[in-house]
Amino acid sequence: MAAYFQADVTMIGPEVELMLEDDILILFNETATADLKEIAVVHNGKEISENIEAGDEFVIDGTAYKILFVGGKVNETMNDLGHATLQFNGENESDMPGTICLESGINKDITTNSILQFRKTN
Repeated sequence: MAAYFQADVTMIGPEVELMLEDDILILFNETATADLKEIAVVHNGKEISENIEAGDEFVIDGTAYKILFVGGKVNETMNDLGHATLQFNGENESDMPGTICLESGINKDITTNSILQFRKTN
């Protein structure tokens, strides 16, 4: 399974731990403002080469999570800002257009050595 997006984590904002307690992970690339970096996992990724779709996987350090829902703005914000809000809640819908819902149970051990990927499953 080839990744259509891969990035190295370059910074973990001081508020990320609180977000992870609610099973939420917010991604931004390095162009984010200082305020946004406070709540985000910041990465060096560029544009996605394919659209993120339900059924794909989000991978952190080799651990894959099935994507259940992709909001209508996710692909645009990932290309523009490397941004998405990932909710590991097992839901297959969200009212938030920048949200990706994934299966429950995120591993909270994200470090500045972590590698993030989006990939197709077929």
